[in-house]
Amino acid sequence: MKGLIYCSNEFCPNLGFLNKVLNILCDSGGIFKATTKQVLLDVYNDMRNCLNNPSYIIYPLSSNYLGNKVNTKALHDVNNKFSVGHDIPVWLNDPGKANHRILILSQDPRRNKKEMIDMEIGLSTPFAYIL
Repeated sequence: MKGLIYCSNEFCPNLGFLNKVLNILCDSGGIFKATTKQVLLDVYNDMRNCLNNPSYIIYPLSSNYLGNKVNTKALHDVNNKFSVGHDIPVWLNDPGKANHRILILSQDPRRNKKEMIDMEIGLSTPFAYIL
């Protein structure tokens, strides 16, 4: 996928749909606290602005943003350090207008120590697909 040029207007463009995705991620049953919604919106906006960068970006997020229902003990490494990756959902067209909707999700993203540095949570797109 690297080398393809994407139009930033087609990266997660529908703000109503984005708001619904953020509500799922940040509601009482979601993995993030409600106060994280603006932080995630800022990440989406920055991703849109950096869409055709030659390398991908991992955005740092504090574990303080995790929802109360998340078992953080399961997310510590052998040195008792909190360090996990989370790939936020992305889509490449306006789901409100498109005949076919494509939402890209991933599970259990892998991050290495070089990528994570000292981040608690490293946000990116699924499989560094776009960035």
